[in-house]
Formats: sequence, structure tokens, C-alpha cells
Amino acid sequence: MNKINYFEMTPIEVYSLVVKGKIKKFPNNYLDKEIVKEIVRHVILNIYGYDRQQVINKVNHEFMQKNFLGGVRKLFEYSDAEVLAYSFPEWDLKYWEFKKVSPNFWHKRENLKDFLLWVCNKEGLNSQKKEDLRKITAKVLEKYGGSKPLVHAGGMYELLSIVTDGKYKKWEIMKMVSWSTEEITCAMKWLVEEQLHYTPEQTCNLKVADFVKYNLDGMLQKECNHSILKALEIAYPGMYCRTKARGIVLKK
Repeated sequence: MNKINYFEMTPIEVYSLVVKGKIKKFPNNYLDKEIVKEIVRHVILNIYGYDRQQVINKVNHEFMQKNFLGGVRKLFEYSDAEVLAYSFPEWDLKYWEFKKVSPNFWHKRENLKDFLLWVCNKEGLNSQKKEDLRKITAKVLEKYGGSKPLVHAGGMYELLSIVTDGKYKKWEIMKMVSWSTEEITCAMKWLVEEQLHYTPEQTCNLKVADFVKYNLDGMLQKECNHSILKALEIAYPGMYCRTKARGIVLKK
């Protein structure tokens, strides 16, 4: 019996031999990414007639095994999402659109960044504008399957900072639920020294409008009971007091 030269056959013909049980598996050293791409496209487009959304919803590990495609995954780090993304470049499939991605996928900073930029694009937001970044909430991320990247990043601020390279402070780009004493101190010094460039004497003239302008009014209300003096006492202990005649003044 003559030995079959599988390389003289089309990938679809070889795949048919596997499906029909004529051969137990794809021949050794036969598969490469381009051959896999041709076979996967044949199965999904010609046999199942799936469109982009159906691929996202229905093609998983079980589907691959059922259709004798389990072995092709070894060329793609055993990731179904990577197989599909490579096989359908015209669909611009994103790994996070699938229910399951490689366990190590979210460990890579660039993948977290790509995901957040994609969300911004979907929401019509500019990833470098503070006003737009404040609109990205856990609820928005959840709409796009973003619970895992949020966890892997270490929190909302950590995730947002990946796309901004950390150029914004926490209170600039997100709604603060609570404030620690350290955060209040940092925020006050940032406001007084870095944004307003006030001297200690000028700091006595701080106004509520300054807190509103720099997105710190929530801190003033919740943590300092609307008291500018209390905020100053936290950041600059022992430096300021209030008088009836002049309001907030430097202690002598």
C-alpha cells in the first residue's frame, strides 16, 4: 500500500479524513497556523454558517473538540480565542469578548490597556480626558465583561492609570467612595501646593469653589463636614485656626 502524502492534499481533504475516522489525528508536523486557519474557517463558515456574534457565543472548547479541532489549539497556547482571532482577522475579535480566555491573559499589562482603550472607544470616550475617565465605572466595565481585568489590575484607579501612565491623581479621574487620612493629606497638599501654588498665608483664603474645581468637593463634604479648616488641620496639623474677625488664619 502506497504511503499517503498529505502535503499533496488540501487541508480540507486532510480534515475530512480525520472526521471520517480514516486517520486518527492530523499527521505529525502537518499543522501550521495557516492550515489551521483554513480548516477553522471551513468548519465555521461552510459547515455551521456562523457569523461573528455566533462565533463569540457558541464556539468554545467543547465545540472545538466535537469538530476534531482540539489538537489545533496547541499552536495557539491552547487558547480558543487566539485560534479564532487568528482565523478571522476581518472580524477583529477581541479575546475578552469570549467567555473564557487564557488564565495568563490578564496578567499582561498591555492586554489590560488594550481592553480599556477598547471600552473607551465603544463608549465614545477619550482615554486621556479626566472628564471622560470619570464616566468609566465598574458597571460600564461589567457591560463589556470587565470584572476580571478590574480584579487583575488591582482596582479601578490602577486600571485607569494603565492608559494614562499614572499622570492623574485618584480623585481626578474617579468618584471616591471613602477617603483615608493619608489620601486627604495628599489631596490637600496637591491642591494647595501643586495646583494653586499658595503660600501658607494665601492658603487661609481657600474657598469651596477651589475644591469643586479640582473635584475635591466630595471629600470636603463627606470627610470634613464641609469644613475647610478641618481639611487643613488634617493636612497641616497645628498650622491653622479660625477667628471670629478674620476667619481661617495661621497660628502664631
